Amino acid sequence: MKFSKKQAFYVLEGLRTVHIMALEAGAYVDYDEEPLCIDGEFYERFLSPLPQILEISTEEFGYEIHSVFIAMQKRLLSRIKSDLPEVMSEVFFDPHEGRRSLIQRLESPFLENHQERLNFRNPEKIGRRAFETIRKSPRNMFSLPTVVRGLALIGWTSKYVRDRRKCLFCPAQTDLETKGKYCHRHSQSDPNTEDRTASRLYMQYRVGKKARQLADELGIQTQPKTKSILSEPSHLRTMMDVLVPIEMSEGLDGSAKLESTQKYLLEHCPRVLHKLGGQSILQLKYEELGEKIREVLNPYRFKLDHLQSHIQSFEEWFSLEELVQPGIRGAGKKMRSRVSKAAELATAGYRQVEIAKIMGVQESTVSNWARKYKNHGM
Repeated sequence: MKFSKKQAFYVLEGLRTVHIMALEAGAYVDYDEEPLCIDGEFYERFLSPLPQILEISTEEFGYEIHSVFIAMQKRLLSRIKSDLPEVMSEVFFDPHEGRRSLIQRLESPFLENHQERLNFRNPEKIGRRAFETIRKSPRNMFSLPTVVRGLALIGWTSKYVRDRRKCLFCPAQTDLETKGKYCHRHSQSDPNTEDRTASRLYMQYRVGKKARQLADELGIQTQPKTKSILSEPSHLRTMMDVLVPIEMSEGLDGSAKLESTQKYLLEHCPRVLHKLGGQSILQLKYEELGEKIREVLNPYRFKLDHLQSHIQSFEEWFSLEELVQPGIRGAGKKMRSRVSKAAELATAGYRQVEIAKIMGVQESTVSNWARKYKNHGM
């Protein structure tokens, strides 16, 4: 059976994902020069038993990042084609297939070593279990079928993460299953529960739409700002949080430090804190707190990497929604336009008395705007 590189998409995507994860976890060594190098011992230990099965030594390739990855990719494809004809038909990628197909094909062989079935609706668990299975496999050729299947599942999870969309209004992400344009708060689908009546969903949608318009008028960026040591697509960096527990990632900050930072942000972000349930939420452990934040703020994201920027972004968003809630005076389009103009004048260096004269209003009015809209440029 011919097995092209295109058909090997899931496997190669899985290999690329774990390669980037190893670099993000601490294998990348910044010597501030070309070519980019890795800590060979860390890299081989993190990806074990894959380098050992493929007989790849980082030292052989001068610890150069791209050379090591290309060698692993070529050798993996060669081994699959020559030694694993029975696995080839299981892991191949067909762009015209539904996303369930790979899971259905791999369910039986994967269940040989696991009692729990592969739940299509829980891609995070599928990817993490696949990675754990790879790491527990013996360092010999007999493990290659398991490793290849595991890489395919990781590649499938990575593609799932990559295909997610951002809500057209707020920083949250959409439900990939419904291929919607909006998140759980602003979508009008499934009005079938007490807290998701058609009228309530429509109201949330309208508030989100007005808040988005206000953000655009005021030039406010509501999407999280993230950075990484590597210029790789964000979905690959996110896979670190999806697949690897924090204690395995030596290059990441410890949970105690992150927990302290999160609590500080929550205490200074009252709107987010209220959404999460108040001060009592701060008593949760790090993992529980992170899961609660994900569940409430962004349930269609597997894990909130760069959590600080997400909390800040949602605090900003909720403040915008407050300003445009129905029945709140000063939330109309005309008022937003006037406040936007006043904010531009303030940014240009005009004093409140000067702004009042230019706009034909009382100085006290400008003072009230400045107090009410201080987070939005005034």
